[in-house]
Amino acid sequence: MLPGRRGCFEQHTSLGGLWLYLAGSSLPCLTLIGSPNFGYRSVHRDLEAQIAIVTESRSLQQQLHQ
Repeated sequence: MLPGRRGCFEQHTSLGGLWLYLAGSSLPCLTLIGSPNFGYRSVHRDLEAQIAIVTESRSLQQQLHQ
C-alpha cells in the first residue's frame, strides 16, 4: 500500500483498490470499485464503469478494512 495524507483524510492505494480514511479514523469510509482505466480508448470507445461506496456503517467499514 502507498499511504498519502491530504488535509483531513488519508488515502491508501494498491493494486486491489483505493480506500479513504478520515483523519483520526482507523476504518475506511469510502472505496472505489471498477475500472481505473481512463485512457483515450476507455473514455471514447469502451464501456467502463466505476462506483464509489461511501458509508457511515461501522460494520461495512470493518468489512472494507479487511
